[in-house]
Amino acid sequence: MTIMDDESPAAEEAVIDAEENVEDDGQVAHDDAVVHSIHDLAIQKMASRGVTITAEEEQEALKLFPVVSGLA
Repeated sequence: MTIMDDESPAAEEAVIDAEENVEDDGQVAHDDAVVHSIHDLAIQKMASRGVTITAEEEQEALKLFPVVSGLA
């Protein structure tokens, strides 16, 4: 799986959210793009410091985002 894999759990959830929120005037699409950008930068920055994760670890971490965002 690549960082921007359309089959990732985050991408699947974004598609579902976008379909459910057709009246959001593009907010979901914008938010998804921002999340992907931050996600990609974080992984690249950590990789440059020698910290890498497997695709399985990435999937597990992505499952936490909705839970953590609900705490804010």
